[in-house]
Amino acid sequence: MVRINLRYAGLADARVSTDPLLKPHGKGFPKEEISIGAGDAGDWGFKNERLWGYLSRIALDPKYSVYPSRYRQGLLEAITHFEKKYRKSDYLPEHVILGAGVAGCFSSLHDALFEPGDEVVTITPSYYYWFPLDHAPYLGVRKVGSQALEKEDWRPDIDDLRKRITKKTKAVALTTPVNPTGKVYGEKELKEMINLAGEFNLPLICDEIEGILTYDGVESIATSRLANDVPCITVSSVSKVFGSPGWALGYMCFHDPRGRVAEIERTVKALAYSYGHSGHTLATPIMVAATKGLDEGWWIPDMVEKVQKQREFACKRLNGIEGVSCTKSRGTLWLFPKLDAIGKTWKTTEDFVVALWEEEGVGVQSGNSFGPGGFGHFRVTNLPPTETLGEAYDRLEHFLAKNVG
Repeated sequence: MVRINLRYAGLADARVSTDPLLKPHGKGFPKEEISIGAGDAGDWGFKNERLWGYLSRIALDPKYSVYPSRYRQGLLEAITHFEKKYRKSDYLPEHVILGAGVAGCFSSLHDALFEPGDEVVTITPSYYYWFPLDHAPYLGVRKVGSQALEKEDWRPDIDDLRKRITKKTKAVALTTPVNPTGKVYGEKELKEMINLAGEFNLPLICDEIEGILTYDGVESIATSRLANDVPCITVSSVSKVFGSPGWALGYMCFHDPRGRVAEIERTVKALAYSYGHSGHTLATPIMVAATKGLDEGWWIPDMVEKVQKQREFACKRLNGIEGVSCTKSRGTLWLFPKLDAIGKTWKTTEDFVVALWEEEGVGVQSGNSFGPGGFGHFRVTNLPPTETLGEAYDRLEHFLAKNVG
């Protein structure tokens, strides 16, 4: 028997955490199923036809059928211009690294940064607590969640965060705007987290993939703008902000004025662009089309305006249902309602999720996936049109009236 690399021992049999498996209903189920716990822009009718048109024409042009590396520099420069214009962040192209979506970026970064036994501390509930590390169990990294204060608009608890840092802590990770709560960190909150990371000589990992998806005139401040000499590694995605996540085109930007993580950056770049790895395998037509889209940036305001109206409708509808409360999101494509009956009528959040699906055909995501603070909550997206959201929340209200005494 040929042995595998011991680093991956047990990976084939590992079961990463996930929501309960929701199987399709059998024939005769009276209602069309509505899954609003996840989803992408294209699933709900958002069409970036201009960008997609670029891709169609570029894909048919023989000069773009070549190896992608010759178009990499142009894309890196477009990303820095985009970040400057929309996030007011200053990066040089040589400090931007491409990957196959944010997943590819996290994969390269985590492989270079972490060793088995390391810990990463992150504010929860958050997407970072759930997905990037759960799907790489071979890393042997322990994720440590510091629960944000829901009654204070999901403010990070800096005192609690400090207590979570140990000698094993390798980084502090944060998401802003926060998926799933919609929290947008203000300058004071960001500075507190930056100062704490600096105090312990730790780099910040910042998932800012929804950084330009904010509402009500709220600005999501790029963490790197305030970081001074604290190393800050920001991960984002071209495909997310242009409604084309299937393009799988992500990038990470290194802010490191004193070179404290310079070796990590060089290693991440070498790993990402190694033959067959994440940044090496990007498709040339997608890179060229994305470069043009980033240079123009015309699609973003239209999407934000539409989703903000749908968020307004969803918040009002959810808060009008007895036993449900929902903090209005200031950014992201998500809401994170709380249901009083979880822990009473339903012992766990997962029990509620399964029952709602089986009885009403409405799919939502358990808040437990996102770490401490997620119990009793469920995640929903604001991407569906108001007619679809209205139908989903009518069914939710009917379901609660029937099951909650």
